Formats: sequence, C-alpha cells, structure tokens
Amino acid sequence: MISQCLLCLRAVEAAPKANAVVMFSFLGLFLTACDGGSGGVLPSSGSTSTPDTTAPSINITVPAASVNYSTSNSTVTVSGTASDSVGVTQVTWSNNRGGSGTASGTTAWSISSVALQSGSNTVTATARDSAGNTNAASISISLTVPSTPIGLARHCWKRPSRP
Repeated sequence: MISQCLLCLRAVEAAPKANAVVMFSFLGLFLTACDGGSGGVLPSSGSTSTPDTTAPSINITVPAASVNYSTSNSTVTVSGTASDSVGVTQVTWSNNRGGSGTASGTTAWSISSVALQSGSNTVTATARDSAGNTNAASISISLTVPSTPIGLARHCWKRPSRP
C-alpha cells in the first residue's frame, strides 16, 4: 500500500500542466489529487471535487454607490462589501493616479485614506478568493481644487501708491 501511495504522489508531481487533476482508484475508493493552483481539495469516500472557478463579487458603497463621485477633499475613505461561495481572502486597491494597498477586512472592507490628485482618479478595489479568482469594482473620484477666494485675493493685492 505504501508503494502505491508513492506511485500516486509521483504521478501528481509528473502531471504535465499546472492546475492538473489526477484521479486514482484504490480498493474501490476514488481519490482526486489536485495541485495547489487548481483550488481543489482531496476528497474521500468516492467523491470528487470541482475546482472553484467562480470569481468573488465586490461592490463599492462609500463614498457613493454610483460610479462617479466629486469632492474637494484631498483624501477620501472608500469601503464596500465582497462575497464568494468559498470565501474572500483579500481585498486590494489601487488609484490610477498613484497609491495602492490592502483594504482592512474582506467581506466588509474599508480603505481609510486614499490620497487623490487634482482631476479624475479611478480607484479600483479587487477581491480575491482562496482559489485565486479575482473580480474588481471601480469608482471615478474627481478632486476639484477650489480657486482662491475673492476676499483673500483682495488682501493680497496692493494698489500702487501715487507719487
């Protein structure tokens, strides 16, 4: 029996492709061996496992549920929800104008302070599940830098004195 198990392990190691699945029958039981990238498990009692190929879902709810948002603040909090039939393992984010990182939480996630550049910033949140499947949601955040207030401009300009 030990030599047969070693044969099974060697067959899995020799599988020609990544994400290969190898099935064995031993004493009437079916065993399925999957490499680490396939998302499968080692079932028992004649069952087989189907690799998880379904991407998680992800939604951005703050600062707005719509795909466009405008602010005059140079930083913004972005948060939302993610779900998956197997489980969300990580939510990461990036801003097309600079900055990226890992959100706090997975199914209810939050990014406390995304730095914005003047103009349009596309912030993308990406959910990843335990099988490596990913899905992303984006929001366009426009940073509008206020112009110099008129009152301040009056105080900065001095009329030239006459001789």
